[in-house]
Amino acid sequence: MTHAGGLLFQECLEFFVRWSSGLLPTAISNFFQGSLGLAFQGWGYNARSGVGMRQHALVAAFVCSMVLAPASSPQISQRLQDCMAIPTLAEDIRQRGEPADQGSVQPRIKLSRLIFRGQTTLPPSELRLIARSLTEQSYSDPEWLEELRERIRDAWQHRGYFEVVVGDPLVRQLPAAPGEQRAAVSISVDAQQLYKLRRIAYVHNTAFSSAELRSFFPIEDGDTVDTYELQQGIETMRKAYAEKGFINMTAIPEFDIDDVHSTLTVTLDLDEGKQFRFGQITVHGMDPALAEKLLHESGVEKGTIFDPALVSRFFERNRDMLPADAEPFRDTVPLMDETNGTVDLIIDVFQCSQLNELNGH
Repeated sequence: MTHAGGLLFQECLEFFVRWSSGLLPTAISNFFQGSLGLAFQGWGYNARSGVGMRQHALVAAFVCSMVLAPASSPQISQRLQDCMAIPTLAEDIRQRGEPADQGSVQPRIKLSRLIFRGQTTLPPSELRLIARSLTEQSYSDPEWLEELRERIRDAWQHRGYFEVVVGDPLVRQLPAAPGEQRAAVSISVDAQQLYKLRRIAYVHNTAFSSAELRSFFPIEDGDTVDTYELQQGIETMRKAYAEKGFINMTAIPEFDIDDVHSTLTVTLDLDEGKQFRFGQITVHGMDPALAEKLLHESGVEKGTIFDPALVSRFFERNRDMLPADAEPFRDTVPLMDETNGTVDLIIDVFQCSQLNELNGH
């Protein structure tokens, strides 16, 4: 078993499908019947409860791959999980590790009315627009008032009031149906100065020049500061780095505020990280020779610079050969190796019926 990720799981799966189909010698079959029964009992499953043998084989393969590759937790795609009639072992482990909720369910809070007071600066039409967007939402977090304050601060910063001060809210409870809460909130907002963007600077960038990085941002020098456009630029920059294999790039913004001239300078401190390449690529549910050919035509090859867009290209170019619901993010499991700078891929494009056929159903 050469690959601790997808190949290991696939080989375990094929072994247990053969076992559940009666294709192993009696002595070996009896041994694994006992071992598998103990494994199921340990996780609370009853091997005689009527769950199909195919599903037993799937869970057993998961256990097998965990035992044989303890240093690397096995990964399975959403497609494989959907083919299982019982919860995946990974989900079961997660659920068993979570403490039981001892409290009651927090009722959702409907914000029925929102009133802004103070030096809001914005025209009434803008205030109504902001209030409407925030009252259309329900809140469930116990700290919902702090969440509301952050959303209000975000709305003003989006409009150039970068140093806006949002006060403590005044809350009035309104009549509501059982199990619900309705509230009216009045909150003070001091917009303060309207800021213009002076410039965006970059430090520790090597993969792109500063001019190239600046082109990713839709906001121009001298424009009113719009935090949404700054966020959009950072996201575009992140995608550009990912296309060059720098999938762990981070950008930490620093803000230099000039209150005299009402300008803002943004400096992005970049940590580009390591450049990753494609590692082992495993495709389940397709003839290996055909998969290798199609991957090559899409630019997905071991040793080439890792680019998530190339994986999407593989799915788009070969749509007629894949399941109708095949999606790259749903059906691909990436396994990152930080030490070697590689990303192994497990691509599952089989139909659940293929597992049935393996098991003789």
